[in-house]
Amino acid sequence: MIQDVGTAFSVRLKASEIELIMTEGKVIIGQLNKKQEVNETTLVIPSSSLAVSKDEMASLGIANTVSVINKKLIKKNLSWRQGNLVFNDEALDEAMAEVSRYTSVTFEIADEDLKKIKITGRLKLLMLKT
Repeated sequence: MIQDVGTAFSVRLKASEIELIMTEGKVIIGQLNKKQEVNETTLVIPSSSLAVSKDEMASLGIANTVSVINKKLIKKNLSWRQGNLVFNDEALDEAMAEVSRYTSVTFEIADEDLKKIKITGRLKLLMLKT
Protein backbone atom coordinates (compact mmCIF):
# COMPACT_ATOMS: atom_id res chain seq x y z
CA MET A 1 0.00 0.00 0.00
CA ILE A 2 1.22 3.49 -0.84
CA GLN A 3 -0.55 6.27 1.03
CA ASP A 4 -0.49 9.67 -0.64
CA VAL A 5 0.08 12.63 1.66
CA GLY A 6 -0.32 15.45 -0.91
CA THR A 7 2.39 14.49 -3.38
CA ALA A 8 3.68 13.86 -6.88
CA PHE A 9 5.38 10.53 -7.48
CA SER A 10 5.98 7.74 -9.99
CA VAL A 11 5.56 4.02 -9.33
CA ARG A 12 7.18 1.44 -11.60
CA LEU A 13 6.68 -2.30 -11.38
CA LYS A 14 9.81 -4.26 -12.23
CA ALA A 15 10.33 -8.01 -12.44
CA SER A 16 11.25 -8.49 -8.79
CA GLU A 17 10.63 -5.09 -7.21
CA ILE A 18 8.60 -1.91 -7.15
CA GLU A 19 10.38 1.41 -7.64
CA LEU A 20 8.85 4.62 -6.29
CA ILE A 21 10.35 8.03 -7.07
CA MET A 22 9.14 11.06 -5.12
CA THR A 23 9.12 14.43 -6.90
CA GLU A 24 7.04 16.33 -4.32
CA GLY A 25 5.67 15.74 -0.85
CA LYS A 26 5.78 12.49 1.09
CA VAL A 27 4.23 9.01 1.05
CA ILE A 28 4.02 6.17 3.52
CA ILE A 29 4.66 2.66 2.19
CA GLY A 30 3.74 -0.46 4.08
CA GLN A 31 2.05 -3.82 4.08
CA LEU A 32 -1.68 -3.28 4.42
CA ASN A 33 -3.26 -5.07 7.37
CA LYS A 34 -6.97 -5.34 8.03
CA LYS A 35 -8.21 -5.25 11.59
CA GLN A 36 -11.72 -6.64 11.99
CA GLU A 37 -13.94 -5.07 14.60
CA VAL A 38 -17.65 -5.36 15.17
CA ASN A 39 -19.41 -3.86 12.11
CA GLU A 40 -16.18 -2.21 10.90
CA THR A 41 -12.91 -2.93 9.11
CA THR A 42 -9.97 -0.68 9.97
CA LEU A 43 -6.91 -0.44 7.72
CA VAL A 44 -3.75 -0.48 9.82
CA ILE A 45 -0.34 0.77 8.64
CA PRO A 46 2.30 -1.17 10.59
CA SER A 47 5.28 0.42 12.32
CA SER A 48 7.59 -1.26 9.76
CA SER A 49 6.28 1.15 7.09
CA LEU A 50 8.67 3.40 5.17
CA ALA A 51 8.33 7.15 4.73
CA VAL A 52 9.56 8.45 1.37
CA SER A 53 10.03 12.19 0.78
CA LYS A 54 10.85 14.52 -2.13
CA ASP A 55 14.01 13.58 -4.04
CA GLU A 56 14.06 10.06 -2.60
CA MET A 57 13.60 6.69 -4.26
CA ALA A 58 12.21 3.57 -2.61
CA SER A 59 12.99 0.09 -3.91
CA LEU A 60 10.55 -2.48 -2.61
CA GLY A 61 11.32 -6.14 -3.10
CA ILE A 62 13.53 -8.60 -1.28
CA ALA A 63 15.11 -5.71 0.64
CA ASN A 64 13.11 -2.51 1.15
CA THR A 65 15.33 0.57 0.87
CA VAL A 66 14.90 4.33 0.66
CA SER A 67 17.71 6.46 -0.73
CA VAL A 68 18.28 10.06 -1.80
CA ILE A 69 18.25 10.38 -5.59
CA ASN A 70 19.84 13.25 -7.51
CA LYS A 71 17.83 15.55 -9.77
CA LYS A 72 19.50 14.25 -12.96
CA LEU A 73 18.48 10.68 -12.19
CA ILE A 74 14.93 11.78 -11.33
CA LYS A 75 14.71 13.60 -14.66
CA LYS A 76 16.05 10.56 -16.53
CA ASN A 77 13.73 8.09 -14.79
CA LEU A 78 10.68 10.28 -15.39
CA SER A 79 11.55 11.22 -18.99
CA TRP A 80 8.71 8.98 -20.22
CA ARG A 81 6.31 11.71 -19.00
CA GLN A 82 7.64 13.98 -21.77
CA GLY A 83 7.56 11.17 -24.35
CA ASN A 84 11.22 10.13 -24.14
CA LEU A 85 13.27 7.17 -22.98
CA VAL A 86 16.74 8.24 -21.87
CA PHE A 87 19.65 5.82 -21.56
CA ASN A 88 22.98 6.74 -19.95
CA ASP A 89 25.68 4.09 -20.26
CA GLU A 90 23.19 1.25 -19.81
CA ALA A 91 23.49 -2.36 -20.94
CA LEU A 92 21.72 -2.99 -24.26
CA ASP A 93 19.57 -5.80 -22.81
CA GLU A 94 18.31 -3.51 -20.01
CA ALA A 95 17.57 -0.71 -22.49
CA MET A 96 15.66 -3.05 -24.78
CA ALA A 97 13.65 -4.38 -21.83
CA GLU A 98 12.66 -0.76 -21.09
CA VAL A 99 11.70 -0.17 -24.74
CA SER A 100 9.55 -3.33 -24.61
CA ARG A 101 7.42 -1.76 -21.88
CA TYR A 102 6.12 0.78 -24.41
CA THR A 103 5.45 -1.49 -27.40
CA SER A 104 4.00 -4.90 -28.17
CA VAL A 105 7.37 -5.97 -29.59
CA THR A 106 9.57 -8.17 -27.42
CA PHE A 107 13.31 -8.09 -28.07
CA GLU A 108 15.57 -11.09 -27.61
CA ILE A 109 19.34 -10.68 -27.78
CA ALA A 110 20.98 -14.07 -28.26
CA ASP A 111 24.62 -12.96 -28.06
CA GLU A 112 25.71 -12.58 -24.40
CA ASP A 113 28.49 -10.12 -25.31
CA LEU A 114 26.06 -7.96 -27.27
CA LYS A 115 23.70 -7.81 -24.25
CA LYS A 116 26.46 -6.13 -22.23
CA ILE A 117 27.26 -3.36 -24.73
CA LYS A 118 26.68 0.05 -23.09
CA ILE A 119 24.47 2.56 -24.87
CA THR A 120 23.64 6.23 -24.36
CA GLY A 121 20.88 8.13 -26.10
CA ARG A 122 17.30 9.34 -26.19
CA LEU A 123 14.41 7.60 -27.93
CA LYS A 124 11.09 9.36 -28.65
CA LEU A 125 8.19 7.19 -27.47
CA LEU A 126 5.97 8.04 -30.43
CA MET A 127 8.44 6.12 -32.58
CA LEU A 128 7.45 3.01 -30.62
CA LYS A 129 3.71 2.95 -31.41
CA THR A 130 2.73 -0.31 -33.07
